[in-house]
Amino acid sequence: MTTYGLGHLITNNPATFPKLKENAIRFKELVLEDTSFASNVAKVFYDKRMKLKDYKLTDTGYEYSQGSQGDSKIFLNEPYIKITRLEKPKKEFF
Repeated sequence: MTTYGLGHLITNNPATFPKLKENAIRFKELVLEDTSFASNVAKVFYDKRMKLKDYKLTDTGYEYSQGSQGDSKIFLNEPYIKITRLEKPKKEFF
């Protein structure tokens, strides 16, 4: 088992998490729900030079591209931050 100090978790590429779990959605789910909104999200990611997993981004939207690297989840109504989420300990552990 590996343990990490707080500084290590914050600075060494932590996973991204939203404050509220219902604000996170996978991009491929968004494509199935609302293609026009997914296209707008893809344009924003393209402008910021970010990548989405399994999609090639263009200035007009997106194209499916199996095996492309990048983020698979996007966060709606929240800022995109990369910091380790520390859950409040439960009382029964103490």
